[in-house]
Amino acid sequence: MEPERKPLSLLELCFRSAVDNLRYMNSVDNLEMGLLKRILPHCTLEQLTHIESCTEMDLTGVTDVLWKRFFQREFGEADMNVAIKRMKESGVRYKWKKLFEEKTEKQKQVEQRMSAGLRNKYEAANAGFCIENNVVKVLGARLFCLSTKFPEPFKPNKPLFFEAPIPPKEFQQTSGDIPPLTCGYSICWDKSGVHEVILGTTGRKQGTSSKAASLPSTESLLCKIRLAEAFISLEHPLVTKFHHEKIAYRAIKDMACEYQQMLELLRKAPFFGRWRAKPGSVDSLIVLR
Repeated sequence: MEPERKPLSLLELCFRSAVDNLRYMNSVDNLEMGLLKRILPHCTLEQLTHIESCTEMDLTGVTDVLWKRFFQREFGEADMNVAIKRMKESGVRYKWKKLFEEKTEKQKQVEQRMSAGLRNKYEAANAGFCIENNVVKVLGARLFCLSTKFPEPFKPNKPLFFEAPIPPKEFQQTSGDIPPLTCGYSICWDKSGVHEVILGTTGRKQGTSSKAASLPSTESLLCKIRLAEAFISLEHPLVTKFHHEKIAYRAIKDMACEYQQMLELLRKAPFFGRWRAKPGSVDSLIVLR
């Protein structure tokens, strides 16, 4: 048989209720110091700061030891001992709340100076930095190392890069915007200046309706099947070896010995050796003459 529990006193009930609702507590001007010594040690740093700011009477007698604890927790025991030593040497005693606030402000100033210094270094380092020139330099060096290995008539073409300007502020994304899709779209153009916008999510031209999503007219002019049709239209000697109206895209590539030789050379190059081979199903296309 369990012993009979003694009912809690009204004071104990008030104490427990106060501790459970510290986040809602404001002024404690009407509470006795004895009760505050039991309640306030349960406060977080934010709760204690709020209660003291709302209370007119001086709570140092209760909260000074609490601020000392927060000081030690926030800045470490070594800094706390330094503060104690300086007060002993000067013969002046400061409130731990004031020491905490001054230390926090000094730390904030140091962080701001460090942040400003890093920002200035970053801006100075990037003052003469040009993305376009650096990309051309890096990729150009990798292609140059292959130029001596290319058999005639192949030669590496110098790639062209253009750095897009930063859009005006009214068109820039803000922190509250929905994150954009990666590779949301790409802009493709040819030598004549004709361009097209291809959606990264569908691989089709921008403006394509759901009903026309599978029509050939919505495909990019740079997709595999369109380029294969353009190649066949040139009546290349390789194409004349096929006597059927339907030609397998994979078969054309397999019979292009020079192309396969150059592809193998590229894959063995140090800088391009990590390119992943695409699935064979990607080349399983049938092209009409």
